[in-house]
Amino acid sequence: MKEIRITCEELYEKIWTRPMTKLTEEYLISDLGLSKICKKLNVPVPGRGYWAKERKGDRPPLLPSKGVWDYVIHTVEREETAEETTKKKMYSPDIEAMLSFEERPENLIIVSERLYSAHPLVERTKHALKKAKPNTIGHLTVLDKKCLDVSIRRGSVDRAMRIYDALIKGLIFRCLTKIKAIPRSLFAGKH
Repeated sequence: MKEIRITCEELYEKIWTRPMTKLTEEYLISDLGLSKICKKLNVPVPGRGYWAKERKGDRPPLLPSKGVWDYVIHTVEREETAEETTKKKMYSPDIEAMLSFEERPENLIIVSERLYSAHPLVERTKHALKKAKPNTIGHLTVLDKKCLDVSIRRGSVDRAMRIYDALIKGLIFRCLTKIKAIPRSLFAGKH
């Protein structure tokens, strides 16, 4: 059983800074359950479309507090599910460390808007694609073993190369073997 304590003030702050679906993961309850707690404690919640408007840059005004804010604590209790217990036992400490590493924001693999200092494998592939002629379905295909095994439309080359470059550099950053050639079996499907 897990117990989480939160004041109305903390709940109000969290409700208005993160979507409720994200908070439900943190508090281990459904969004409906969290809505009921907010209603019970007179904590106003963002209306429909609030987060979509915020993503567009239109920050709607916050609703004022309605409830008593001092010294109010609510306890949320929920038993751990069998699936959660199994997941805890499923991974070795090494895997847990890797998963924890990947969850940190600073370790996200970000695809840049432009291709700068491309990895040599990406550079060779991009160069080969420039020379390639479209096949019967309009795809450019590279068959050179020193390049990525790709089959893409001409209009997608730049984006695909930026994605591959980010992934390869991300793999290198994660201390995997230095990539000189990626086995074709890794890219079984055409992209």
